[in-house]
Parts: sequence; structure tokens; C-alpha cells
Amino acid sequence: MATKQELADAFLCIAEDLGFPANVGVDPQEIIDEIGRMRWIRPMLDCRAGKLLRKHKPFIVVACDELYYPAVYDLIRRHERQSGRWTEGDEEIFLEAMASATEAQLEYSQRLVDNGWAVTELPASNPEAQTSDLKPDEGH
Repeated sequence: MATKQELADAFLCIAEDLGFPANVGVDPQEIIDEIGRMRWIRPMLDCRAGKLLRKHKPFIVVACDELYYPAVYDLIRRHERQSGRWTEGDEEIFLEAMASATEAQLEYSQRLVDNGWAVTELPASNPEAQTSDLKPDEGH
């Protein structure tokens, strides 16, 4: 069982992690309230990006309003289809995204392909580069 001092030290660490200033008296209820406000984070960490965050792996985010969004999304689609991980649900979401893409986005994406900047053919799969680390962790 932890001593009172160990619990106090742990409490201060949690307070600092939540952004409370170090060496300042912190009301335990403030910590409890802050943790309650942060509960919305948990569902966000159950997605692919959350899994990468938990593993401290860098990743790229492409917003749906970027000109190159359709090209990037299509590249991901081609790779996932080739590796057998693309589902019917993924395809439905992809088609909806492409249907809502602007004309400027589609033209830009086509120029990327035409100028050789976007990949239209993917190389053979490399077994050593598989994304098995994106599968849920044990106990999560």
C-alpha cells in the first residue's frame, strides 16, 4: 500500500500533467473536475491516430479542404485495397468524400497524377513494412 507521501507525490504529478502549475497548492477537487472534463479525449484515442499517439509515432493529417486531399486519400485507398485491408465501409466513406470534393481539388489531384507527382501504381507489398502495429494493443 502506498504511503501518504507517495500518494501526495503522485497527485502532484497528475496535477502537473494536467497543466496545473508546479509547487502551487492544488485543490484535489480541481483535479477531479479537470479529469472529468477530459473524458471526451478517450473516444478520440480509440481511432488509428490515437493508436499512433499512444505509441509516440509521428503521422500526417490531411484536412478534407486541402487541394491534395483526394490524391492522398486515393493513394491510401490503393494501398489498403492492395493489402486486403480496405472494407466495403471504407469504400462507401471514400466515395462520399470524393463526391463532395471540389472541382479545384479534383483538377489539382489530376495534375499531380499527370505530372508524375502522385502515385498511380503501387510497388509490390513489403512484408517487413506491414502496419501490424496499428492493430489494437493488448488490453485496449
